[in-house]
Amino acid sequence: PDPMTNPDTQARAKFYEVGGVPTFAIDGKTTVGGGGRENTKDVYEGSRRGFKQDIEKDLQSPAETGIRLTATLSNDVVKAAVAADPVETESKDLRVQILLLEKQVVYSGENGVRFHPMVVRAIGGQDAAGFPLQAKTSGFVETAFDLAKVTAALKTHLDDYEAKGHRGEPFKFVEKKYQIDSSNLAVAAFVQDGKTKHVLQAAYVDLGARSPRLVTENR
Repeated sequence: PDPMTNPDTQARAKFYEVGGVPTFAIDGKTTVGGGGRENTKDVYEGSRRGFKQDIEKDLQSPAETGIRLTATLSNDVVKAAVAADPVETESKDLRVQILLLEKQVVYSGENGVRFHPMVVRAIGGQDAAGFPLQAKTSGFVETAFDLAKVTAALKTHLDDYEAKGHRGEPFKFVEKKYQIDSSNLAVAAFVQDGKTKHVLQAAYVDLGARSPRLVTENR
């Protein structure tokens, strides 16, 4: 049981067919496995299962679309909007995903890791499924995250888990990580093919910066 999880992230885990942890997915390619700190170099750049090579190859490939993400935080509500350029594809399952992130959450889990970067607190769209995007046409989607409602939903999820118990046994979290630090937020957005899980382009806005700045690449 992870006190940083929530129904939205569980829906994404189901989307990626996650069967165990740790699992990571890069550009739709899912890999299961990790291990202790001594394995980190092999996981990152090992010849057998390292993902560094795939990342470097992708960095040399032209982006398949351009997106512009705007995000603001006002009165404890995060508003985000994405404008997407036309995508030259025959796919009928393109979606825009918009994620509310807490840039760092401190929690000491069973694996001894204390600092957890980019924890997903909520995902836009019904059932965290994002927003449909038509191929070969420009698209625009927007959403809002009410921090009070997000916090309440996180607490309800963790309370329900405790009430039901873990695998038939009584259970209580050592610490419930449902509080959200509004000064520690960011928004990420990406265009994804829902069938292949391939990511066509992504963007990121740091809401904690003095002037929220878009970080993306449009080519």
